[in-house]
Amino acid sequence: MSTLTQRKVPGKAEDVSPPAVSSDPPEKKAEDRSAKFKTHPPQLKSHKVFVRIVLAGSVFAMVYFMSNKEKTSTLAGYKEDIPLREHKLICSADSFTEAEFEKHPKCISACKRFVTDNLMNENEIEQLQELARKLFQNHDESSEIYHINSNSIALDDVTKSIHDTIKSIQPKIIENIAQRFEISHNLLYITSPTYFSKITNITTEYSESMHRHHYDKEIKKNVHYTVIIFLSNYKRNFHGGRFIFVEFEKKKKKNHIVDPKAGRVVVYSAGGENTHVLENILNGNLVSLTLSFTCEHEETTER
Repeated sequence: MSTLTQRKVPGKAEDVSPPAVSSDPPEKKAEDRSAKFKTHPPQLKSHKVFVRIVLAGSVFAMVYFMSNKEKTSTLAGYKEDIPLREHKLICSADSFTEAEFEKHPKCISACKRFVTDNLMNENEIEQLQELARKLFQNHDESSEIYHINSNSIALDDVTKSIHDTIKSIQPKIIENIAQRFEISHNLLYITSPTYFSKITNITTEYSESMHRHHYDKEIKKNVHYTVIIFLSNYKRNFHGGRFIFVEFEKKKKKNHIVDPKAGRVVVYSAGGENTHVLENILNGNLVSLTLSFTCEHEETTER
């Protein structure tokens, strides 16, 4: 079988076509490229712009939410031994009226809160703890409150011991309030509500009220100062149950936390400047004694 081979014919030039050369001027070529990009813009550039917009929005959102986030600080930690720690405050206009300031100029002069671990001695703490045990020992695990100044309470041995013990510690408490608030101790009187309380994770109407934001003058208008003596220890006798002062400043929420500790005393003016709430108890019992003081002599409950 033969194969045909194309041979060059001598003397005959190869048919090679020259490359096509555009006759358009350079300006025309530039215009064509520009028109092409306008019709089909580069995708990479658009993507970069989009990413920058997303990043800018994310940064703005993060700054906004961080600036509006509630802030929390510890006023008194459970591992601390605090001689005195104090916050000076502006009195709430809704709580302390001008009439009250004018009527009791030597009894209402400033608003603040303070914490001390050095006011009560060990013997006094043990006495109060023992009285609380006797009050609540035969009761169930639900939260309870025992009003000391209630007229319905019979003066049995336990109740008499409670009155005697409170009467014995009352002078040093009043003296401490007078010193810190720079008022006359002769113008302070114990009043209701004054009570022992046991807060557990089994709620009652009383414990639910403690877990809502409130201030003491909101509940009883003649109360001017409140004292809380904690009788059990956070993270040892119970979990949860931290006492929290809540402040609202320019729509920002600030929490100031007090960890309860046996013998720790918290004292504060009873107005809206000391709005507070009790954290929910997770387990165990938070036991405390709350004493209320007034500048109104006719409102005293002292026997």
